[in-house]
Amino acid sequence: MQKFISSSVRIVTNIAEIPNELLKSIRAPKIKPQIHEAKSYGGFTNDDWQKIGNDMKRGLIKFGQSR
Repeated sequence: MQKFISSSVRIVTNIAEIPNELLKSIRAPKIKPQIHEAKSYGGFTNDDWQKIGNDMKRGLIKFGQSR
């Protein structure tokens, strides 16, 4: 008899929790991460960084050739 009561209480509790789980998904909208592409990093624009990278690459090549 006690097992029957405990199992029925468990079933009622599970059924009562179902609407809460459904409402959580409705209440809390999913937040999409917003990606903002920065136009400058450290005062340099993206084009400046590309030029700096090319200059560094050329400098390393020249350094390697001079050795």
